[in-house]
Amino acid sequence: MILGLSAANMILLSMTLVLNILTFSGTRTTMLEGAVHLSLFFVFLVLVFSP
Repeated sequence: MILGLSAANMILLSMTLVLNILTFSGTRTTMLEGAVHLSLFFVFLVLVFSP
C-alpha cells in the first residue's frame, strides 16, 4: 500500500496507531496517555506548518 507520506508522517502514523491500541485496549485511560496523545498532535501541527 502506498500512502504518499513522507518518512516523518509515516512514523507519526505508526506511533498514533500503536498509541491508540495501547490506550483503548485497557479499561481506563490515564492522564499520561492523554498527554501523549496531545503531544503527538502538537508534533503533527509543528510538522504541518514547518517549511
